[in-house]
Amino acid sequence: MLHYSLIAFFLLIVPVFSSSLKSHKAEKVGFWLCIGVLMFLAAFRASSVGNDTEEYLRIFEEITSNGIYESRYEIGYLWFNKLLGYISNDSQIVLIVSSIFIFYSFGRFIWKYSRMPWFSLFLFFVLFFPNALNITRQTLSIAVLLFAYDYLLNNKYLKFLICIIIAITIHAVAICFIFSLLSKRIRLNAKVIVTAIVIGLALSYFFSVMLEGLFLLFPQYLHYEGGGYFGDVRTASIINVSIRCLEFVFCYYVVNNHSCDSENKRGSYNNYMLFMQLLACLIGISALNFNLLDRAAFYFSIFIVILLPNMLHLYPQKKRLLYIPLIVIFYYLYSAVILIYRPDWSGVYPYSFCW
Repeated sequence: MLHYSLIAFFLLIVPVFSSSLKSHKAEKVGFWLCIGVLMFLAAFRASSVGNDTEEYLRIFEEITSNGIYESRYEIGYLWFNKLLGYISNDSQIVLIVSSIFIFYSFGRFIWKYSRMPWFSLFLFFVLFFPNALNITRQTLSIAVLLFAYDYLLNNKYLKFLICIIIAITIHAVAICFIFSLLSKRIRLNAKVIVTAIVIGLALSYFFSVMLEGLFLLFPQYLHYEGGGYFGDVRTASIINVSIRCLEFVFCYYVVNNHSCDSENKRGSYNNYMLFMQLLACLIGISALNFNLLDRAAFYFSIFIVILLPNMLHLYPQKKRLLYIPLIVIFYYLYSAVILIYRPDWSGVYPYSFCW
């Protein structure tokens, strides 16, 4: 808990100090300094940091010793390890290289699209940083898809599809990001939102039938069948989905009650990101009986770190000064409660270095 609090404080104080200098360059330096710190922590973490880290190191060592073998892991990720093996035999290299790419991608994404990069970075830390140190393979796939989002906005659909294919070879569930194309075709309104909720509830109700289809589509995940991810609806899942839906409702309200003309400065297409958040809500509702499926929502919920700050930026400064501290405290406490009472969910804290 101490490690979490110290990093959170650092991510707040550095941007505030750099912003006080009233220099765009100083703000940028402060932002990338924070990204660099998170990247360093991810790259040089011990094998005990993150529930899946030991497995990633094992895969690398197995491939380095015996070459690519038949595995439940995607071929792109296996070749990623194979290529790194030509550079070094030290398994830490897989964490170093993946962390550099992941945090560069997320940093570039935040700096390019957020009207308040420091706030977006804080949200990324409290909501998604544990994933980067735990489910690194999926986070690596998401980092690729953040480039696909650029191509989607610019109607470069071939490059968009190439990025999706690359992401799928790292983490097969990335195929769900193809639904992001709908953000360019569907205009959000009450009818669309109600339809999404009904679909989510129907999928949750017919969970067992849907799961059989998913296992046919992704047989590599059959080993989860009958595991602890199944069962009754969990309170934590309900809370998580509720918060995600509240985020959507707030952002939808702001989009429809404030002018967004000025939001094109950094290509912040708020309606597209709002649609992504709706997809995250839909998946979350569908996954209430199988919380592992909620990981698919990460491909879309990541956009909240841009969308929420951009919505708050539309408010007058006096209101922002009131709302932002409250939201920072809320997300800090929300994440802290999870770390205190469910530290096993990610296994990231207490943190320790590899040396």
